[in-house]
Amino acid sequence: MWPPEEEQLKKIALNAYTETNSDTTVLVYWKNNPNLMIMDPCFFADTEYVKKTYQINDSLIRVIVGQED
Repeated sequence: MWPPEEEQLKKIALNAYTETNSDTTVLVYWKNNPNLMIMDPCFFADTEYVKKTYQINDSLIRVIVGQED
């Protein structure tokens, strides 16, 4: 269901942190494949986005969730 809930955004942030253990940006397209995380994206689809930044330990994790690719 769009938009994702706060708990879903936090889970994405934690998963991204687990993979990188450092500052990063993670992009997920919600309707296409919400399990596919694109780390440090360069290109973005023309769609609606939800953006949130989380502090996990000493790292900043920027979560960007697009509605669809």
